[in-house]
Amino acid sequence: MHLTLRFLGEVDEAVLPTLQAALDREAPPVDADLTLARGGTFGGAARTRVAWLGVEGDLDALRALAARVERAVGAAGLPEEDRPLRVHLTLARVRQDASPGARRAVADAVSALPAPPPEPFRARELLLVRSHLGGRGPRYEVLSRHG
Repeated sequence: MHLTLRFLGEVDEAVLPTLQAALDREAPPVDADLTLARGGTFGGAARTRVAWLGVEGDLDALRALAARVERAVGAAGLPEEDRPLRVHLTLARVRQDASPGARRAVADAVSALPAPPPEPFRARELLLVRSHLGGRGPRYEVLSRHG
């Protein structure tokens, strides 16, 4: 399970050491008590793209961490993010070729789910992760740990 605080897209290998050093400087402390909450989707029902679970708890600490990550990203010379953080746990992405009816069915199913039990968890570590897409689904490679 992971929460994405900042999606970077393609990053030149030469930038990684600078980014990792900036994350070491900026990210700590990483410490937020969180719980999972009711699910939802991104996009209108017929345009649903992503099914997710909400996250509750110490969102101020999580947003402060995201702001420090953003400073590190800027210090590494990467473009700034112009969208606000939408804290969520991605459950699934809907295939691009899904029909509006299939997308609506996903949205309806997610909205009918009960909230998960309030099992708290503590976020204590920030990971820089590379996603490998394609094949049988995404594969994630941890490049470095911070905090």
